[in-house]
Order: sequence, then C-alpha cells, then structure tokens
Amino acid sequence: MNLKKSTLFTRLCAAGLAVLGFGCSSDEPNGLEPMYGTITGTFKIKGKVTTENGKNVPNAEVRVTIPELPSGVYPIAISKTEESGNYTLDGLGSFKQLKVVCIPEDSNLEADSTIVDMKHLNDDKDSGWYQGEDEATVDFKLKNKIKDQ
Repeated sequence: MNLKKSTLFTRLCAAGLAVLGFGCSSDEPNGLEPMYGTITGTFKIKGKVTTENGKNVPNAEVRVTIPELPSGVYPIAISKTEESGNYTLDGLGSFKQLKVVCIPEDSNLEADSTIVDMKHLNDDKDSGWYQGEDEATVDFKLKNKIKDQ
C-alpha cells in the first residue's frame, strides 16, 4: 500500500511540473520569452607586470576578486604572467569594479593590488540575460622589498 502512495505522489508531482512548464510558454506580448537562469556577462583583464626598473616579471600570479574581499581571497579568475610579463584573465560575470592582485614568484618583489573600474564594451539588449562584455587593462610595477641591514 505504501508503494502505491509513493507512485501516486510521484505522478502528481510530475503532472504539476508539466503544467508549470506549459504555463510559462512564449505567449508573452512583444515576442518576449521567459528565461530561467542567472544573469551573465564576460570580462577580460589584461596587462603587463614589470619591476620599477622596467624588467619583465615572468610567472607572477594574477588574481581577480570582488573588491569587498581581502586581496586574492576567493578569486574568480587566475592567470600567470608570460616571460614577457604579459597576462590575460577571462571570466564570467558583469562587474562595475574588480580587485586585481599580483603575487610575484620572486620573493624579492612585493605583491601589489588595485581596484579597477571595468569598461563596458556593449549593451546588447536583444541577447536575453547576457549583460555583454567588460574589460580593463591593469599594469603593475612591482617594488623590490627593502632588506634589513
């Protein structure tokens, strides 16, 4: 008897979900269709990491976080610099500001961070929940650590 109740309950839930699905069909005015999910966008941050003397800094880790978090905690994108000191970070999300943190592999150099205003590239209103692209260029000039004598 318990199995029959479980089967009946499962079928009623499936029927209810089917009715909800049909109730959200595209009979909206102006051809608008309902959407499910999360608002998205993309961002790109690029730049170069050098020392104060202008030398390229290879293998530095560059992290992107939201500004409210401590530097580099819970990054939403991570990259390493190339031999030329250049880096590119790509990620999902649409942000007005992001914190970019640079952590050099060379322990003689100090880490650095900055909060950057993102430049919004496009505003495609016909693309549903996609919020377009944001980009910024962030260059770092890392300082040498002062050694105690």
